[in-house]
Amino acid sequence: MKKLMLLILTVSLAALIVGCSLFVKEVDYQTIATDLNEKNMDKILNAVGRYGEINQYITISYNGMDIEDNSLHGIFDTKDKISYGVFSQWDVNNKIEGNYFYENDEFKVDNQNVTGEKMLFLSMHLQGIEKLIPEKYIYGLDEPPSVRYQLTESQFEEIINDDHDIQYDKFEAAKVLIQLREVGNSFEIKTITISAKLEREMEENIHKVLLSSRTDLLLTEENGNSQEAYKLQEDRFNTSNR
Repeated sequence: MKKLMLLILTVSLAALIVGCSLFVKEVDYQTIATDLNEKNMDKILNAVGRYGEINQYITISYNGMDIEDNSLHGIFDTKDKISYGVFSQWDVNNKIEGNYFYENDEFKVDNQNVTGEKMLFLSMHLQGIEKLIPEKYIYGLDEPPSVRYQLTESQFEEIINDDHDIQYDKFEAAKVLIQLREVGNSFEIKTITISAKLEREMEENIHKVLLSSRTDLLLTEENGNSQEAYKLQEDRFNTSNR
Protein backbone atom coordinates (compact mmCIF):
# COMPACT_ATOMS: atom_id res chain seq x y z
CA MET A 1 0.00 0.00 0.00
CA LYS A 2 2.84 2.40 0.86
CA LYS A 3 4.44 1.70 -2.52
CA LEU A 4 1.11 2.43 -4.27
CA MET A 5 0.64 5.72 -2.42
CA LEU A 6 4.23 6.68 -3.20
CA LEU A 7 3.64 5.92 -6.88
CA ILE A 8 0.46 8.06 -6.97
CA LEU A 9 2.24 10.91 -5.19
CA THR A 10 5.18 10.70 -7.61
CA VAL A 11 2.91 10.75 -10.68
CA SER A 12 0.85 13.63 -9.29
CA LEU A 13 3.99 15.63 -8.52
CA ALA A 14 5.33 14.97 -12.00
CA ALA A 15 2.05 16.14 -13.53
CA LEU A 16 2.18 19.37 -11.55
CA ILE A 17 5.80 19.97 -12.54
CA VAL A 18 4.99 19.76 -16.25
CA GLY A 19 2.02 22.07 -15.77
CA CYS A 20 -0.94 19.71 -15.98
CA SER A 21 -3.23 17.89 -13.58
CA LEU A 22 -4.58 14.38 -13.27
CA PHE A 23 -7.97 16.00 -12.71
CA VAL A 24 -7.99 18.17 -15.85
CA LYS A 25 -10.67 17.16 -18.35
CA GLU A 26 -11.68 18.24 -21.82
CA VAL A 27 -15.06 19.59 -22.87
CA ASP A 28 -16.74 17.93 -25.85
CA TYR A 29 -16.96 21.32 -27.56
CA GLN A 30 -17.88 19.94 -30.97
CA THR A 31 -21.29 18.75 -29.77
CA ILE A 32 -22.04 22.15 -28.24
CA ALA A 33 -20.80 24.03 -31.33
CA THR A 34 -22.93 21.84 -33.59
CA ASP A 35 -26.05 22.59 -31.52
CA LEU A 36 -25.33 26.33 -31.84
CA ASN A 37 -24.64 26.07 -35.57
CA GLU A 38 -27.84 24.14 -36.20
CA LYS A 39 -29.93 26.34 -33.88
CA ASN A 40 -30.93 23.33 -31.80
CA MET A 41 -32.84 25.49 -29.34
CA ASP A 42 -34.05 22.57 -27.23
CA LYS A 43 -30.44 21.76 -26.35
CA ILE A 44 -29.22 25.36 -26.23
CA LEU A 45 -31.98 26.49 -23.84
CA ASN A 46 -32.14 23.22 -21.85
CA ALA A 47 -35.83 23.29 -22.70
CA VAL A 48 -38.56 21.15 -21.16
CA GLY A 49 -41.49 20.21 -23.39
CA ARG A 50 -40.23 22.74 -26.01
CA TYR A 51 -40.16 25.70 -23.58
CA GLY A 52 -37.07 27.33 -22.04
CA GLU A 53 -36.39 30.55 -20.17
CA ILE A 54 -33.94 33.04 -21.64
CA ASN A 55 -32.38 36.08 -19.95
CA GLN A 56 -30.19 38.37 -21.99
CA TYR A 57 -28.25 41.56 -21.31
CA ILE A 58 -26.59 43.69 -23.97
CA THR A 59 -24.44 46.75 -23.33
CA ILE A 60 -22.87 49.06 -25.89
CA SER A 61 -20.27 51.53 -24.67
CA TYR A 62 -18.28 54.30 -26.36
CA ASN A 63 -14.91 55.24 -24.86
CA GLY A 64 -15.74 53.44 -21.64
CA MET A 65 -19.16 55.04 -21.15
CA ASP A 66 -22.33 52.98 -21.55
CA ILE A 67 -24.57 54.52 -24.19
CA GLU A 68 -27.13 51.71 -24.44
CA ASP A 69 -28.33 48.93 -22.16
CA ASN A 70 -30.80 46.22 -23.12
CA SER A 71 -32.31 43.51 -20.96
CA LEU A 72 -34.69 40.76 -21.93
CA HIS A 73 -36.41 38.20 -19.68
CA GLY A 74 -38.69 35.75 -21.40
CA ILE A 75 -39.69 32.28 -22.46
CA PHE A 76 -38.89 30.72 -25.83
CA ASP A 77 -41.06 28.18 -27.66
CA THR A 78 -38.49 26.05 -29.50
CA LYS A 79 -41.05 24.46 -31.84
CA ASP A 80 -42.71 27.62 -33.17
CA LYS A 81 -39.59 29.80 -32.63
CA ILE A 82 -41.65 32.38 -30.75
CA SER A 83 -40.79 34.19 -27.54
CA TYR A 84 -42.75 36.36 -25.11
CA GLY A 85 -41.45 38.26 -22.12
CA VAL A 86 -40.37 41.60 -20.66
CA PHE A 87 -37.88 43.96 -22.32
CA SER A 88 -36.17 47.22 -21.45
CA GLN A 89 -33.85 49.42 -23.49
CA TRP A 90 -32.04 52.51 -22.26
CA ASP A 91 -29.91 54.91 -24.23
CA VAL A 92 -28.76 58.47 -23.69
CA ASN A 93 -31.94 59.87 -25.24
CA ASN A 94 -34.68 57.38 -24.50
CA LYS A 95 -35.99 54.53 -22.39
CA ILE A 96 -38.33 51.79 -23.53
CA GLU A 97 -39.97 49.22 -21.27
CA GLY A 98 -42.74 46.75 -21.91
CA ASN A 99 -43.91 43.31 -22.89
CA TYR A 100 -42.29 41.89 -26.01
CA PHE A 101 -43.13 39.47 -28.81
CA TYR A 102 -40.47 37.85 -31.02
CA GLU A 103 -40.83 35.72 -34.17
CA ASN A 104 -38.59 35.36 -37.25
CA ASP A 105 -36.39 38.33 -36.25
CA GLU A 106 -39.50 40.48 -35.81
CA PHE A 107 -39.42 42.14 -32.40
CA LYS A 108 -42.28 44.19 -30.92
CA VAL A 109 -42.48 45.90 -27.54
CA ASP A 110 -46.03 47.09 -26.87
CA ASN A 111 -46.07 48.73 -30.32
CA GLN A 112 -42.99 50.84 -29.56
CA ASN A 113 -40.03 51.29 -31.91
CA VAL A 114 -36.99 49.25 -30.86
CA THR A 115 -33.62 49.17 -32.63
CA GLY A 116 -31.13 46.33 -32.90
CA GLU A 117 -33.72 43.58 -32.84
CA LYS A 118 -31.47 40.81 -34.14
CA MET A 119 -28.89 41.44 -31.45
CA LEU A 120 -31.43 40.46 -28.82
CA PHE A 121 -31.00 36.77 -29.59
CA LEU A 122 -27.29 36.58 -30.36
CA SER A 123 -27.13 32.99 -29.14
CA MET A 124 -29.30 32.06 -32.13
CA HIS A 125 -26.86 33.66 -34.58
CA LEU A 126 -23.61 31.73 -34.19
CA GLN A 127 -23.73 29.78 -37.43
CA GLY A 128 -20.27 28.69 -38.52
CA ILE A 129 -18.83 28.33 -35.02
CA GLU A 130 -18.57 24.55 -35.45
CA LYS A 131 -15.68 25.13 -37.87
CA LEU A 132 -13.53 26.84 -35.24
CA ILE A 133 -11.13 25.29 -32.76
CA PRO A 134 -11.61 26.90 -29.32
CA GLU A 135 -8.78 28.72 -27.63
CA LYS A 136 -9.63 26.81 -24.44
CA TYR A 137 -11.84 23.83 -23.63
CA ILE A 138 -10.08 22.25 -20.66
CA TYR A 139 -11.27 22.51 -17.06
CA GLY A 140 -10.27 21.24 -13.63
CA LEU A 141 -11.07 21.35 -9.94
CA ASP A 142 -10.59 25.10 -9.64
CA GLU A 143 -12.21 26.05 -12.95
CA PRO A 144 -15.73 25.28 -14.23
CA PRO A 145 -16.17 23.76 -17.68
CA SER A 146 -16.25 26.33 -20.46
CA VAL A 147 -15.37 26.81 -24.11
CA ARG A 148 -13.65 30.01 -25.24
CA TYR A 149 -13.15 31.24 -28.78
CA GLN A 150 -11.00 34.18 -29.82
CA LEU A 151 -12.24 35.44 -33.19
CA THR A 152 -10.30 37.03 -36.00
CA GLU A 153 -12.00 39.81 -37.93
CA SER A 154 -13.00 37.45 -40.74
CA GLN A 155 -14.45 35.00 -38.20
CA PHE A 156 -16.30 37.84 -36.46
CA GLU A 157 -17.76 38.91 -39.80
CA GLU A 158 -18.77 35.39 -40.80
CA ILE A 159 -20.15 34.10 -37.50
CA ILE A 160 -21.61 37.19 -35.82
CA ASN A 161 -21.73 40.27 -38.00
CA ASP A 162 -23.19 38.69 -41.12
CA ASP A 163 -26.58 38.78 -39.38
CA HIS A 164 -26.19 41.93 -37.31
CA ASP A 165 -24.34 44.36 -39.59
CA ILE A 166 -22.60 46.16 -36.73
CA GLN A 167 -20.99 49.30 -38.15
CA TYR A 168 -17.30 49.87 -37.36
CA ASP A 169 -14.10 51.15 -38.97
CA LYS A 170 -11.46 49.08 -37.18
CA PHE A 171 -11.61 45.64 -35.57
CA GLU A 172 -9.59 45.02 -32.41
CA ALA A 173 -10.83 41.77 -30.83
CA ALA A 174 -13.85 39.56 -30.33
CA LYS A 175 -14.57 36.45 -28.31
CA VAL A 176 -17.28 33.95 -27.52
CA LEU A 177 -17.32 32.36 -24.06
CA ILE A 178 -19.67 29.46 -23.37
CA GLN A 179 -19.89 28.54 -19.68
CA LEU A 180 -21.29 25.10 -18.94
CA ARG A 181 -22.71 22.94 -16.19
CA GLU A 182 -21.69 19.31 -15.92
CA VAL A 183 -24.87 17.23 -15.62
CA GLY A 184 -24.17 13.52 -15.35
CA ASN A 185 -22.05 12.56 -18.34
CA SER A 186 -22.94 15.59 -20.45
CA PHE A 187 -22.95 19.38 -20.35
CA GLU A 188 -25.68 22.00 -20.35
CA ILE A 189 -25.08 25.60 -21.39
CA LYS A 190 -25.21 28.02 -18.46
CA THR A 191 -24.13 31.29 -20.06
CA ILE A 192 -23.15 32.51 -23.53
CA THR A 193 -21.10 35.70 -23.57
CA ILE A 194 -20.20 37.50 -26.79
CA SER A 195 -18.00 40.58 -26.78
CA ALA A 196 -16.28 42.71 -29.40
CA LYS A 197 -13.83 45.61 -29.23
CA LEU A 198 -14.12 47.91 -32.21
CA GLU A 199 -13.31 51.44 -33.33
CA ARG A 200 -15.74 53.73 -35.11
CA GLU A 201 -15.13 57.17 -36.53
CA MET A 202 -18.02 59.56 -35.93
CA GLU A 203 -17.98 63.31 -36.51
CA GLU A 204 -14.19 63.20 -37.03
CA ASN A 205 -13.67 61.52 -33.66
CA ILE A 206 -12.49 57.95 -33.05
CA HIS A 207 -14.67 56.07 -30.58
CA LYS A 208 -13.60 52.89 -28.81
CA VAL A 209 -16.70 50.69 -29.03
CA LEU A 210 -17.35 47.72 -26.73
CA LEU A 211 -20.25 45.40 -27.47
CA SER A 212 -21.07 42.93 -24.71
CA SER A 213 -23.88 40.37 -24.76
CA ARG A 214 -24.61 37.81 -22.03
CA THR A 215 -27.31 35.18 -22.25
CA ASP A 216 -28.18 33.29 -19.06
CA LEU A 217 -30.00 29.96 -19.26
CA LEU A 218 -31.67 27.71 -16.71
CA LEU A 219 -30.92 24.09 -15.97
CA THR A 220 -33.27 21.59 -17.56
CA GLU A 221 -34.74 20.78 -14.16
CA GLU A 222 -35.41 24.49 -13.59
CA ASN A 223 -37.42 24.83 -16.82
CA GLY A 224 -40.26 22.64 -15.60
CA ASN A 225 -42.66 25.58 -15.26
CA SER A 226 -41.61 27.37 -18.43
CA GLN A 227 -44.75 26.45 -20.38
CA GLU A 228 -46.98 28.13 -17.77
CA ALA A 229 -44.68 31.16 -17.73
CA TYR A 230 -44.87 31.34 -21.55
CA LYS A 231 -48.69 31.38 -21.50
CA LEU A 232 -48.66 34.09 -18.84
CA GLN A 233 -46.29 36.31 -20.85
CA GLU A 234 -48.30 35.68 -24.03
CA ASP A 235 -51.50 36.81 -22.29
CA ARG A 236 -49.78 39.92 -20.91
CA PHE A 237 -48.52 40.95 -24.35
CA ASN A 238 -51.87 40.35 -26.05
CA THR A 239 -53.74 42.21 -23.30
CA SER A 240 -51.45 45.25 -23.49
CA ASN A 241 -51.68 45.40 -27.31
CA ARG A 242 -55.42 45.13 -27.86
